[in-house]
Amino acid sequence: MTDTEKEIHNSNREVYCSYTANYSDELIYSKSAIEQCYFMLYKIYPALKQFVRWQDYNYHTSKSCKLPVYSAECSWGKFYFRDNFYDVILSVELTNPMSEKLAKALSSYTDVVPSWAEGMGEVVYPLPKIGEKNFSIYLSNNYGLYAVLHLITVLTELGE
Repeated sequence: MTDTEKEIHNSNREVYCSYTANYSDELIYSKSAIEQCYFMLYKIYPALKQFVRWQDYNYHTSKSCKLPVYSAECSWGKFYFRDNFYDVILSVELTNPMSEKLAKALSSYTDVVPSWAEGMGEVVYPLPKIGEKNFSIYLSNNYGLYAVLHLITVLTELGE
């Protein structure tokens, strides 16, 4: 791990601790909330093929747990997402306009049109379209999030 990666890792550990410090054992979903934060902050790296610094964007509440809206920048743009234990909403701001291949690859995620998501405010966008830079999609779980982030990373690396 490089010095920069170590510094990012330490910064993310502080974010993780701040997210999970308030989860009481009295909350039925506190263990799930802690596991969600761990997955989001530590298991997404391989999908992105790079270290990212997580930022506090906002919060939302699900099952009486105050949960973060995660935000990070990477080589292909910026993304935001939230997981409410039922689904994940992902909003992406690409650096370059969306290619036809990326739009086609994301077309299977367009059955539900995101219109609003607590805590995400102004960063909920229309569905993916060729030539657009911003889009939002619903995903059924955090492994779907992992797969989509990896797909975007690979296709943008290839210039697709």
